[in-house]
Amino acid sequence: MTTAGGRKIAIHGDEDIGAHVRIVDVQEGSSDFMTEIGSYETRPQVSVHNVMAVGDLGLITYYQDGLRILDLSDPENPQKIAHYHTWNGVAEGNGLSMFEGAIGVDYDNADELIYLADTHQGLLILRLEP
Repeated sequence: MTTAGGRKIAIHGDEDIGAHVRIVDVQEGSSDFMTEIGSYETRPQVSVHNVMAVGDLGLITYYQDGLRILDLSDPENPQKIAHYHTWNGVAEGNGLSMFEGAIGVDYDNADELIYLADTHQGLLILRLEP
């Protein structure tokens, strides 16, 4: 849960083919309380895995589509502002499951670092730069 664009919101990610991110209004007393107000999707063939919100940012792992970072300042119209691909495609030892690639994300506020876990590349440490 975060406050983005002056609204209390949560982001939720489905996990399966056709999965996408849903932005939900969680401001008690709001006319939109607990309803989807926005969404984001890469490709229908790729699933969401982990999601987190930090201020106006949404950080999402999308297995083979890597990390996506969304600007949530207008929660009804989230915009991709950055991405990081980890997937090298189908090769020996990978490509056997839709559940391979970027699987975990965490954000360190103090150092402004993004920790990205990937099934084949291990732990990646990234920084979002303007």
